[in-house]
Parts: sequence; structure tokens; C-alpha cells
Amino acid sequence: MDPWKNMPVHRIFSFVEHGLLPGIVDEFFVLAEEIGCSLIVDPFIGGGVVTAESIRRGFKREDIG
Repeated sequence: MDPWKNMPVHRIFSFVEHGLLPGIVDEFFVLAEEIGCSLIVDPFIGGGVVTAESIRRGFKREDIG
């Protein structure tokens, strides 16, 4: 089961059966906002979930890979 399948930004990756779950990603960004983080660095890139969520949530981002 792919929890991202019905989410507009991530449905392109619906074939992925592993990776970050939406709840984990949401918790990460909520915490980042709470501590005043404005830059998200993704050293893995993978399927682009962190990058896409960074853009959607208005964070600056740096993808390293």
C-alpha cells in the first residue's frame, strides 16, 4: 500500500513501496518550523519527497547527491 498515492505532489511515485511515510515527513517539517529552521538539506534525494515537501511548505532547500 502506498500512502502517497492520492497526494497531489507525490502520486507520480505511487510505484514506490518503501521510503518515507507521510506522517514522518509531516512531523519532520512541523518540528523544523517549530525550531525556526528555514533550510532543508537532503543528502539522499531518493524519490524527491523531501524536496517536493520543502517546496510545497516554503522552505529553502539544498539537494546533495
